[in-house]
Amino acid sequence: MAERDVAAVLSALVVARRPGSYAYVGDDGRVDPSRCLAVIVESEGRTAVVDLDHAVELGLEPAFAAAWITIEAETALDAVGLTAAVATALADAGIACNVLAGLHHDHLLVPDAEADRAVQVLEALRGSHRPGRAVAPDRRARSGRAVRLRDKTEAGFDAWLPVHTADYIAQRVGAGEDEQVARRTSETQHAVTFPGGRPAAGHHVMDVLDDGEVVGTLWMGPPFNGDGDTWFVFKVEIDEGFRGRGLGRAAMEAAEDWTRTRGGSRIALNVFGPNAAARSLYGSLGYEVASIGMHKDL
Repeated sequence: MAERDVAAVLSALVVARRPGSYAYVGDDGRVDPSRCLAVIVESEGRTAVVDLDHAVELGLEPAFAAAWITIEAETALDAVGLTAAVATALADAGIACNVLAGLHHDHLLVPDAEADRAVQVLEALRGSHRPGRAVAPDRRARSGRAVRLRDKTEAGFDAWLPVHTADYIAQRVGAGEDEQVARRTSETQHAVTFPGGRPAAGHHVMDVLDDGEVVGTLWMGPPFNGDGDTWFVFKVEIDEGFRGRGLGRAAMEAAEDWTRTRGGSRIALNVFGPNAAARSLYGSLGYEVASIGMHKDL
């Protein structure tokens, strides 16, 4: 029976790449119907999806050369939120996606060169949702700023990590911790979150984009306590030249939308005491204090 609980589909998501490469082409009557995998009829003409070899045989220029990925669960056509969830995850990773829905499965056509990365992004959704919980579509940030989130490239991540590490240690020292203790804490935590110098499963270090320009960083991941309904903000920072424009608020609101599309119901974070501006921002966004650590130097 076709599944209508999108969170259940995502909690056990399995995808498979169909062998071969495919092409969107304008059908001028030469396309062999037996080689046609999908047809879209518009007032301007017919668009066909065919295997790439057939397009080459006919001398048709592909408008889009694609890999074909199938969501293996049988999903209902009136299920709400699946397209939003998978398209948002791929968009966050900077991967284009065209969706075709059949009676039994949903099919995703992504750039051929991005196929392996797309599969990895989709498989990362598995286990991040709870059956029975609504999966909400992405919403425009309530601040009025339409920022977008995109996973950093490997080069971008490699450039960011040492800067983040130094800043994290400095913040701990600024909050009163001994520098050596701060360094050991950083090393211990990063062994879990960035094993081998790469984000662990479920961790997303993302660029914050405003009108296509990188203006900051947001790092989201599962909390250390294992709460499956919660996503943790490990880092949010707007680059110095873009501060004072409401982008920090917009990034946090985008984090809320990102969390909802993954079935989460809570965002948690830590903030160091001396960071009054951050505490004020989080308070204005409705974050509640869960605990307060205090110390007194003697």
